[in-house]
Amino acid sequence: MPIVSNRFVTIPITSTFRTYLVISGILYLLYAALTIGLEVGIIINTVYSVYLRGIWGVTLFIIAGIVMLVTACRQSYLPFSLIRLICISFISLTFGLIVSIINVTNLTPCNYSYRYYCDTSLIYGLTISSLVVYVIAFIHNIISLIVIRNNHTKAMLLNRQNIPTY
Repeated sequence: MPIVSNRFVTIPITSTFRTYLVISGILYLLYAALTIGLEVGIIINTVYSVYLRGIWGVTLFIIAGIVMLVTACRQSYLPFSLIRLICISFISLTFGLIVSIINVTNLTPCNYSYRYYCDTSLIYGLTISSLVVYVIAFIHNIISLIVIRNNHTKAMLLNRQNIPTY
């Protein structure tokens, strides 16, 4: 009995899926810009008492956005590579979500010596905004995984005879 593998089958990109990839890529880049702005705002307003914690999240958002936009420019794609990217993003965003929740609950916004230069309500607002960005990105990531998986399944059902056997 031959083993059927669909890991290396390229799937043509439809116009609706291309539109989804472009919008998704732009959203990931928007998440990166928002995260950079919020983290810099937190650092500036805490008088340097909090270090940049979201740099890995920004890097992940930029990579995911670029990969989505590059994939949208192609005629076909390997679904396995996109699913792998989304799964890695899912794991990283889960970690980011946990760290953001910990940051909101355990926030000590100002050093004692700089407490007069520190706006606590602004720092809490920025930290909660950062958490909201991670929650929205997490939901977007789940939707991306579902859309890519459904597109892959639909293409495999339409082209069942094109699956190579090993």
